[in-house]
Amino acid sequence: MLKRNSQIVAYALLTVVVGGYSACGKKKSSGSGDSAPTFAVSGQLAIQSNLEFAASAPNVIYALPAKVIENIYSFDKSMLATFPIGADGKFSASVKTNNGDTLLVAVDSNAANRLDGIRGVLSLKDDSGSLMKIPAAEGSGSLNMGTLSSDTAGKEYTSNKRTDDVASSFSLDVSKMKEIAKTDDSARGLINVIANIKDNGDYIFTKPYMVFKSNIQKIKNTSSAATDLTYNGYGLYFIAKWAGLTM
Repeated sequence: MLKRNSQIVAYALLTVVVGGYSACGKKKSSGSGDSAPTFAVSGQLAIQSNLEFAASAPNVIYALPAKVIENIYSFDKSMLATFPIGADGKFSASVKTNNGDTLLVAVDSNAANRLDGIRGVLSLKDDSGSLMKIPAAEGSGSLNMGTLSSDTAGKEYTSNKRTDDVASSFSLDVSKMKEIAKTDDSARGLINVIANIKDNGDYIFTKPYMVFKSNIQKIKNTSSAATDLTYNGYGLYFIAKWAGLTM
C-alpha cells in the first residue's frame, strides 16, 4: 500500500469527515436541488454486449464532476448525480454546467457491490484517444452520443460518433477537445470514487501524495530549483465518512 525507501518512515493518515448524509434524486441533475444551468446528454447503450460477461445490464448513469478528485476532502453525495437507463438502453441526463468536466459511467445498481456494477465510462473516440470527461461547461445546445458499445474488458462504452461529429454541441474548439482526449485515460481513476460510495452516502477514498527532501540551506529564504529536491517516496491519505468507523 505504501512504498518508501529505507530513509523514511511510512505513514498512513486516516481522516474521518463527520457530517450528515444527503440523498441523491434519480432524476435531478444533483441531489442539492438548486437551479444551476444544465447541459443535456443523451444516447443509447448497446446493453446486449454486457450479457457476454454473464452480468446484468446497466440500469443507471452516474454523473461525477472530474474536479471531485481535487476536492475530495469536502465530498458530498450530492456531487454524484444519477439518471435511469431504459430497458432499451436509452438514457437522458442533465448535468450541471457549473460542475465543469463531467464523467458519465454506466452502472448496474443491482450488482452485489458497486465495483462489480461498474460497466464502463461513456466516451467519444478519435485518432487522439478517448474523450471521457464531457466538457459540460462548454456545452452549446445538447449532446446526443448516439449508440454506445462496450469494449471486451467492460471498462468503456464508446460512441459510434467521433469528437468531430459532436463539435457543434460545444463552444470549445474541436482541436482542444482532441488534446484533452489524448490524456483523458487518467479519468478512469474517478470510477474508484463511484465504487467506494455506499447508498447511504458513506464513503472511503484514498489520495496519493509524494515526498521530496532537500538541504534546508538550499531552500530557505530563496527560490529553489527542481534539481535541489530529491524524490523520497510516496504514500496514501485515507479520507472517510463511514457509519460506525473507529480509528
